[in-house]
Amino acid sequence: MSKNTLVLILAAALIILTGCLSPKQNQLEDIRAMLYESCKGIYNESLNNGTLGGLDTVQRMADKLGEKGYAVVDQDNQLNMKNSGLTEKFLGEVEEKKNAESTLIMVLNNGGYVQFNFKSKEGSVDVAATSYQWKEGELNTIYTDNYQAAAWVVTENGYLIFQKYYMPGMSGPYSHVAVRVKPLDDVYRQMNRKYINPLGYYSNNLFITDWDETDYQNLNFYDLFERFYRREFLKDYQDPNENDGLVVLQVPKTEFEGVLMKYVKVDSQVLQKKARYMADSQTYEYRPRGVFDCCPGLEIPYPEVIDCESRDDGTLVLTVNAVWPEMNTGTAFRHKVTIHPLPDGSFQYVSNHVIPSKENVKPSWYVERLTDDEWKKHKEEVQ
Repeated sequence: MSKNTLVLILAAALIILTGCLSPKQNQLEDIRAMLYESCKGIYNESLNNGTLGGLDTVQRMADKLGEKGYAVVDQDNQLNMKNSGLTEKFLGEVEEKKNAESTLIMVLNNGGYVQFNFKSKEGSVDVAATSYQWKEGELNTIYTDNYQAAAWVVTENGYLIFQKYYMPGMSGPYSHVAVRVKPLDDVYRQMNRKYINPLGYYSNNLFITDWDETDYQNLNFYDLFERFYRREFLKDYQDPNENDGLVVLQVPKTEFEGVLMKYVKVDSQVLQKKARYMADSQTYEYRPRGVFDCCPGLEIPYPEVIDCESRDDGTLVLTVNAVWPEMNTGTAFRHKVTIHPLPDGSFQYVSNHVIPSKENVKPSWYVERLTDDEWKKHKEEVQ
């Protein structure tokens, strides 16, 4: 989940708590009316046909608002910013410590919007963030939050990241908002959606460690089984609500190996050494992650493909940039992923290489699975 998604999840909870003054009411009403007139038809259509939340619907809304002359982004940075020149001009004025104003509209996946009004003075930027949501066919102004940007970062790879200050241990909407200002080739975006983003960096180490088809030592195949299974069947192997971290499942050999071998060219002998294989029953022991070794799902980097090299052997080498809004960085690290597209439209991962740099951020969000001894100890403590 991207950091911008918190705008949607937590907005309602802070309506009373913000206690901030709003921008001029007539300005808010003008923009609310513009949003309503521009996008009501798209919203109702997508609500009726079940496409609300889809990228095509978000694209249509962004296009409409862009035609009105506003700078527009989507909440997950999957689309190029509309009228990005307006934002670039404002960024230049901030850098030159000029007094200036700018407006940016973010289209949310649920059809709502966040309007960011920026006002700069002597290099500092004040932010007024106003949230709009649909209810019973009407577009309502939910609340406005005013704050001075605690961080205002323009990255080399084309991002603007701005931060709202929260006391240590607390978080909420707008704590770290990242918007891509510079355009990204749509071919790279499509590659990212097909090859990289479905796995991302959550609860697996496929893209954060070095490996290739001659050396799988660093890979955790249990993590990959979970992620590949979800990608293949659009559900978890076990319902997370039924997992207390103490269960051990027996996965048939054909099922365990079939899921992994579809995406990685690895033979059965390697898997039997890397995972706990029970020859008598021809099953793999599989212990889902639990409360003792779960990985955080929020506030982690997300990937962007920024380059692609086609090789004579038919493979693709993708250069991927890890954007980490939580750390106010547009490049937590970069890595090269080799992909082998197959004739039937499927593909396999061939290798991953993290590009060395002194600026690389350690993947602290990834938690190693408990060893058997650690797991047994925790099990004894809770029983």
